[in-house]
Amino acid sequence: MGDIRLTGFTSRVTAKTDVGTIRCSNLHGETDLHTNVGDIMLEYAAAAPAALRSSATTNVGNVDFTGPETISAELEARVNVGSIHTDRPLTITGKIEKSVRATLGQAEGRISLRTNVGSIKIR
Repeated sequence: MGDIRLTGFTSRVTAKTDVGTIRCSNLHGETDLHTNVGDIMLEYAAAAPAALRSSATTNVGNVDFTGPETISAELEARVNVGSIHTDRPLTITGKIEKSVRATLGQAEGRISLRTNVGSIKIR
């Protein structure tokens, strides 16, 4: 139990907590983040590679993802109870409901964002 705060990592980051918030900023590398109860705030550095591989999952909590301006990835965002919001132009495949499959840029990386109860924001 407890919050996790990470800043400035350039290589792969894996973080897990049962009850707590995960806050990551100024990242450059791959991420794999999990919490059972808590929010996940994930912010990549402006100079991060465009082809990101990132996963953020919470059972109860919000996911707030901010990628670099030149992001290039396949995106899957899924909520059960909540909503999905984005400030990014997405090329969406399929229906827009409680899950979204989309591409950002050339879709070179892979981003997976999930919450059971909460909302997802993609910036």
